[in-house]
Amino acid sequence: MNRFIEVCEYISHHQKDYKENFLFASCENWLRNEICKVMNFKLDHNFINSPGEWAFDEVNKIDLKIKTASGNEYIELKVVYPSTHKDIKSIISDVKNKIIKNKNINDNDTSEAWIFFIANSNHYKSKIDSLESAARWVKEKSLHALTSIQESSNNQLSVTINNNLLIEADNILWAATKCFVAVGAIQVIIRPVM
Repeated sequence: MNRFIEVCEYISHHQKDYKENFLFASCENWLRNEICKVMNFKLDHNFINSPGEWAFDEVNKIDLKIKTASGNEYIELKVVYPSTHKDIKSIISDVKNKIIKNKNINDNDTSEAWIFFIANSNHYKSKIDSLESAARWVKEKSLHALTSIQESSNNQLSVTINNNLLIEADNILWAATKCFVAVGAIQVIIRPVM
């Protein structure tokens, strides 16, 4: 099974445990660590009993490295909020350049970007004012990213979109206020330039 889909499904099925974490600005660091923990210990296909196979964060300046019998996988995580000023093409270009410049990645290794779209009631500069508008923004941004990447990739990128929202929650009580959050994600597989 696709590791991205497995992680997304795990987060979605356990959203009661995760929803509050997506309210805060520095959730990219938390997300990287949590995905590493989920892959190592929580998934059905985890690495607990796999000698020499593991997931680790911040290896060779890449967010996640997965070591398997068939080789290495490198994953760069990005979090996009309604207030993010970079467009999706710029984000992917940054990730591709980071991976291409990394001397520790071999031609037979795989490289990916996992992009999480997060809208919540704590982004004051956005027009997100309800769970419905947050969910709509996440879905629209994910589909726009999918289309934009496919149009400009020259077959160097492959995109998987998780069609369901990972998290769609309201009535999160924080600071005596009811908050909401919606989270979606896409996977971009970066193929080497031939």
